[in-house]
Amino acid sequence: LMDESQVSESVERARAQQLVVTAAEVALADLNALICAAQGLPNVDPARNPLRPELYVQAMQTVVSQMQVTHLVRRDWMWHMAEALGNALRAFYLDLIGKFQQGGVKPAGYAVRQTNGAFTIVGGAGTGPVT
Repeated sequence: LMDESQVSESVERARAQQLVVTAAEVALADLNALICAAQGLPNVDPARNPLRPELYVQAMQTVVSQMQVTHLVRRDWMWHMAEALGNALRAFYLDLIGKFQQGGVKPAGYAVRQTNGAFTIVGGAGTGPVT
């Protein structure tokens, strides 16, 4: 069971993560494909991106939670910092995408499950059924 402070921190993290991901999601999808390709993966696995937003939000929350402030102040800080972090990550991701593209990295494809249960790679260097 979680106590009240743990529930509060969990809600703060979820809200902050939603703000950050919303700001950076378009660039993040492209970055995930390029990072996975650079790692030699045939298709995109967002969990393999070491620069994914949730890791930044987790670090931000760790720092903010160590401050000796009230819950309300911490919540306000997280909200404003998440907005700034989302914008900063979007710019950072776009810069990295440009560098990957200049380096000749071709994006990995996304595995899409079809109605028959089979997977197909969409986009990236190879498009077609997964065997």
